[in-house]
Amino acid sequence: VFMASIGFWGSLVYYNSFLPEIAPKRLHDKISARGFSLGYVGSVILLVFVLVMNQKYGRDIREAFVLVGIWWAGFAQYTYYHLPSRSKEKRRVSSRIILHGYREIRKVWNELKQIRLIKGYLLSYFIYNMGVQTIMILAVVFAEKEIDWPLMENGDKDSSGLIISIIIIQLIAIVGATIMSRMSRSYGNIKVLMIAVLIWIAVTVAAYFIHRPLEFYFLAAVVGFVMGGIQALSRSTYSKMLPKTDDHASYFSFYDIMEKIGLIIGPFLFGLIEGVTGDMRLSVLLLMGIFVLGFVFLWRLNRMAMRDKRAQALIPDA
Repeated sequence: VFMASIGFWGSLVYYNSFLPEIAPKRLHDKISARGFSLGYVGSVILLVFVLVMNQKYGRDIREAFVLVGIWWAGFAQYTYYHLPSRSKEKRRVSSRIILHGYREIRKVWNELKQIRLIKGYLLSYFIYNMGVQTIMILAVVFAEKEIDWPLMENGDKDSSGLIISIIIIQLIAIVGATIMSRMSRSYGNIKVLMIAVLIWIAVTVAAYFIHRPLEFYFLAAVVGFVMGGIQALSRSTYSKMLPKTDDHASYFSFYDIMEKIGLIIGPFLFGLIEGVTGDMRLSVLLLMGIFVLGFVFLWRLNRMAMRDKRAQALIPDA
């Protein structure tokens, strides 16, 4: 799992950095949403196939890992063939590559912190995305412990409905990404992100009170909608703010680092509060506070964008 995570998360840096290279700024929201939507479709197709093979034909569930590897390797060939490559030169991997990587990230930060709009956006993104990533990781854990699933014959909870909720989230996320992308044309990226964060706040409040599986399914649908929208729009908003550069990967690696730091802090605080109080629902209220803080920073960012003509040029829809 550790090695797979390095490969997966590392690849997303390059995947995200292609956005400003394959589309003009006016299409970033649309292309970003389409990319996430097709990703959700692909994940559902493979998941359903694995479940059918396991449940109906009795195939070993461990075969799913092999199928995922084949799936990734196969579709990667399409990616390699069609996406542009700026250089055909083969470079020798240096033993100092890690040191160079840190220097590159520091260089990017020194450039970005001179641009008030980007610095303000990264701060707000870091905060609200901390809540998003925590929910994405721990929603299943919350459902297993806090939802009153029906009991099986052996007295254990039958939480197989979690699979249904995962499929619901993936499918609804397609709708959310598409709708929020279209909303950004009329209301601007920052305002739509503010709406998304408000929905996240409502989700955390509702999660504190729900107990029944049907309530969780409904909440999963809302989570899917806002998850798809906020992921797609967050990426495209950042790409539209970037200065002219030939090294988009370095800028998106910094973006990814912001996400990963939040991915560490959020679940840690979530688990810490549950460990101290013994009540996971209080941890959910922590997430509500994180989203409220994220909304405040987005509100300040929106005011900054409205006052700064250069900021409006960076984000024409703001």
